[in-house]
Amino acid sequence: VETGKGVVFRHQDSRNRILTLNAFDHAVRAAAYDENGSGGSVYHEVALDPNTSVHLAMCVKSGEVRLFLDGEPVGKFRRETEHEVWPPQNATIGGFVDAPEGLRDLHHHGEIDELHISSVARYDVAFTPLLRHQPDQHTLALYHFDEGEGELLIDSSGNDNHGQIIGAKWVRVDEDLNVIDRDFVT
Repeated sequence: VETGKGVVFRHQDSRNRILTLNAFDHAVRAAAYDENGSGGSVYHEVALDPNTSVHLAMCVKSGEVRLFLDGEPVGKFRRETEHEVWPPQNATIGGFVDAPEGLRDLHHHGEIDELHISSVARYDVAFTPLLRHQPDQHTLALYHFDEGEGELLIDSSGNDNHGQIIGAKWVRVDEDLNVIDRDFVT
């Protein structure tokens, strides 16, 4: 994720319980809310360089939500309700589709390079982030964001959870995933 502000990933399950992962200029956040709007979050203040990529991970396991920044654990909180991680129809990446007026500023302003959604919590302790993920038996969806054009986001998990790209702009990156051309549009 290139730092910016707003929603990186948000999922609302069939009972209106919400999981969200956010990146801001000054902090990262993971949050979970139940159907009544109560819940919790972990908010980690950190000065993020808008020209530097970071790796964010949110893991939910046994009522605990953990937040990782560049492979290091930066916070956790307990929650009482479980969350249905899937189906993908209720997931948004980078913001909200048809966001109400007060939530439009929460669209992510930055680049997203990889999104790996799993049926298990992949991390409990510090880890070395991968530049490119590969699907396995626990992968529900895997997006590399390397189509380079068009409005179809390809799911590389083999589960056919393809998405529609709305209002985003393609950029060119080098082999280390640094943005080299923000004006690239197809």
